Amino acid sequence: MAGSGLGIYYGRQTSNSPSAAQVVKLLKDNGYSKMWISELDDEFLPALKNQGINVILGIPNSKIQELSSDVYAANQWVKNNISSYPTIGFTHVCVGDLSNISPGDVMDLVQAMENLDAALKRHQNVKVSTLVDNSSFASKYDIGTFPSKCQFGSKDLFREILEFLKKKDSPLFIKVMPYFEMDNIPISIAVDEGNFLLNTTANKFLTDQDNTEYKFVFDAVVDSFFGAMKDLGFDDTKIVVASGWPRQANPGDTKATVENAKTYNTNLKNHIETGTPKNKRALETFIWSAFDEDKLVQVHEGWKHLGAFVFKWEKLTLP
Repeated sequence: MAGSGLGIYYGRQTSNSPSAAQVVKLLKDNGYSKMWISELDDEFLPALKNQGINVILGIPNSKIQELSSDVYAANQWVKNNISSYPTIGFTHVCVGDLSNISPGDVMDLVQAMENLDAALKRHQNVKVSTLVDNSSFASKYDIGTFPSKCQFGSKDLFREILEFLKKKDSPLFIKVMPYFEMDNIPISIAVDEGNFLLNTTANKFLTDQDNTEYKFVFDAVVDSFFGAMKDLGFDDTKIVVASGWPRQANPGDTKATVENAKTYNTNLKNHIETGTPKNKRALETFIWSAFDEDKLVQVHEGWKHLGAFVFKWEKLTLP
């Protein structure tokens, strides 16, 4: 993938977004040349032809079983969505989202990734990965205590995933959402809004067991993933980050505001260039999300209001 800097994640669980051509224009007009699409439809790829936008294609969990059990299905998916669009700058295929995956699809995930990788043999610049969040940890509370102690809950699964990524030189895609970590920081930890919003004036709130100091929850979450990967013997796996802040959530929530979302996304743009306390390299990062995803079900209300473009597609919370 081309360098660091911000891209835009486009979640498709929305009933209120413009046409594909309008979405592409919005990104280009606002200076964004990287896009991550959660899942495809027949309209979107034609709109991306010859646009100079680097693209990550998402594959929903509902497609995992088919792609794992049928090599032809994987070949056909690549033919229809990659090979047929030689003027689009595809960089990755992201298979599934472990935050809401079924037990059956978990068992089929790595095989689906293997089949897609084999189908991409003529497109070796396109890497295959998957998306995870803090639900993959054995304990979310380690994020706010000792990030280096974090471990994955299902070590066998992640050992298999990470072995695949290492073999293919592909990054792990991770969701890093400080707003949703507010309930995961132990009450014994003195943390304030600035630690969540990436404010440069924030004070240190955490010292890891190896004496690494943290000012920002974002950094603690990212380094928790590095800690969990190191626990399994994978020290050098790269990551791609998706991150954002909701403009609103449940009634009475004073943290999910337009002002905070704008502040967070602006600070994020600057912060990712310096990396984290333990991993001082720029982070490839995507703002989650282009539009509100009002069709999401069984999620915290804040997940439905992460859209950066709202109100006749004004750039409301983008830096």
